[in-house]
Amino acid sequence: MVLGRTHIKDVAAKRKVELNSYIQSLMNTSTDVSECDLVYTFFHPLLRDEKAEGIDGIARCTDACPSSPTSGKVGGEVKLSISYRNSTLFIMVMHIKDLVTDDGTDPNPYVKTYLLPDVHKTSKRKTKISRKTRNPTFNEMLVYSGYSKETLKQRILQLSVLSAESLRENFFLGGVTLSLKDFNLNKETVNWYRLTAVPYL
Repeated sequence: MVLGRTHIKDVAAKRKVELNSYIQSLMNTSTDVSECDLVYTFFHPLLRDEKAEGIDGIARCTDACPSSPTSGKVGGEVKLSISYRNSTLFIMVMHIKDLVTDDGTDPNPYVKTYLLPDVHKTSKRKTKISRKTRNPTFNEMLVYSGYSKETLKQRILQLSVLSAESLRENFFLGGVTLSLKDFNLNKETVNWYRLTAVPYL
């Protein structure tokens, strides 16, 4: 029995080395390959999905009063899919690339959205936290139900990217403000949007 378990561990270790080598070679290919949606979806989340000591502490932290960037270092882009059907607005947060931090460390990014105006902040939606990466893949759907097209044309989608921190306040990495009247809600819109230092809630 022990020999069987040892053999399984040896095979798993060998496959891990081979897989790491394959992924490394894949990431070093042209950007058309290394940054395509398929690679983002299946490979970039690997580190995010690994459990590590202390990550639960990060996941439990709140986003109350995150600090704004002080040095003006905001960068990166977010890829969104925006669609509407059956009185429901669907915001698919797909990928983010090239995030920038003031101290150069990898952030723990997550995305927060509101539909403005929203005095009582009832429209807040959030993704899960992606750990230690400047290029997170979320592929998470944020849903706003019970909105007519006429109502949405009077709303602004405010999206903020923040880093969840366990030993200090969460901090702002960039944001996007999109007026929904500029979208054709009869069809899906998929696009990259540049992150800027927009005001946020």
